[in-house]
Amino acid sequence: MSLITHAALEPEREVETPFPESRWVVLKFGGRSVATAENWARIAAILRARLDEGLRPVVC
Repeated sequence: MSLITHAALEPEREVETPFPESRWVVLKFGGRSVATAENWARIAAILRARLDEGLRPVVC
């Protein structure tokens, strides 16, 4: 495992990953996080931020 700095996290911190060179990232949402239109707007903003970082998000 390797550590990478994840600038989009609040606060920015290092996360452990087995594939630090991979651009793929899984974004998993469910339950209350998808319960309101406001939350969907937040999810869309998170997705846009990951795309702007050059990542390739998979949303589930």
